[in-house]
Amino acid sequence: MRHEKPASSSDDPWAGGNDPWALYKAPPGLTPTVPPASSSSATTDSKLTKMRAELQADLQTMLQQQLAQGSASASAPTAAQNARIAKLEAQGVDLRVHYKNTYETAQAIKGMTLAKAKQYLEDVCEKKRCIPFRKYVGTIGRTPQAKEFKATQGRWPVKSAKIVLGLLKNAEANAEFKNLSTENLYVYHVQVNAAQQGRRRTYRAHGRIGPYMNCPCHVEMILQEKDEAVEKPAEEKQPKKFTRKQLAKLRLPVGGDK
Repeated sequence: MRHEKPASSSDDPWAGGNDPWALYKAPPGLTPTVPPASSSSATTDSKLTKMRAELQADLQTMLQQQLAQGSASASAPTAAQNARIAKLEAQGVDLRVHYKNTYETAQAIKGMTLAKAKQYLEDVCEKKRCIPFRKYVGTIGRTPQAKEFKATQGRWPVKSAKIVLGLLKNAEANAEFKNLSTENLYVYHVQVNAAQQGRRRTYRAHGRIGPYMNCPCHVEMILQEKDEAVEKPAEEKQPKKFTRKQLAKLRLPVGGDK
């Protein structure tokens, strides 16, 4: 059997834990040259920092000037704008309540104070008081409760009363959000419009089909604070004026005083 002679340690480049690649030196022409650090980079950085600070200062000055011009040009709110702020709006769209019942309910609370309107609608829901019907009076029965409103016909549309009561509470919440006093609020405007009708069908005897429609409505209302009562100034009495004809009649004839 042939045995080969082991290689000596001098022939093995990895002998002794050495890394032959670490001892490799590139030719002089292939070695990258790193330029020595100079003061030009530091000068450039300082210039950029200074320019950035100047731009920020100019931008801040420009914004302050624009804000000052805007505040100077802004005028005080007009009387119409103040009145708009003092008004509270609430509305409902496509409400699933009868248009005619809701119309009469809304007209009944028009002009009432907020507290009075809420109490009135709560009484209607409990059927203690009625809603007077003045416009849509077809097949409407009479009730003694309508005498309160100098009418004879009335009903108790509970669903419409609850919807209008909810809108009043919504307007009251808006008043609290605007820090307005709810004690002086009254129903300044209320309007009910008919919405698009819903068309369904009901199947009847002998193969007939009948209409099964609903009449929803839109409701909008505006609450406003009552103006403070101001005493009317005393008017100066103006001398009564007479025409020439009236003066001639009043003139006494000669010798009429005897």
